[in-house]
Amino acid sequence: MALYEVMPVVGKIRRLIEASTIEASTEEIFAAAVEAGMTTLREDGIRLCRAGISSLEEIRRVTGDRLQ
Repeated sequence: MALYEVMPVVGKIRRLIEASTIEASTEEIFAAAVEAGMTTLREDGIRLCRAGISSLEEIRRVTGDRLQ
């Protein structure tokens, strides 16, 4: 089973990416994407856990130890 994190590159996110070499950090781009409704890998993993498809241990292994 795959985890997905898809970030549509539109509007504010596109402008931040275009400015990333000068002004915008990856953290700012990530925050803008989440604010725009992006589902993170961890969130998708938690969805799979709730559906009984995966386990928290597997999601921690794939996404890192700290779950949000």
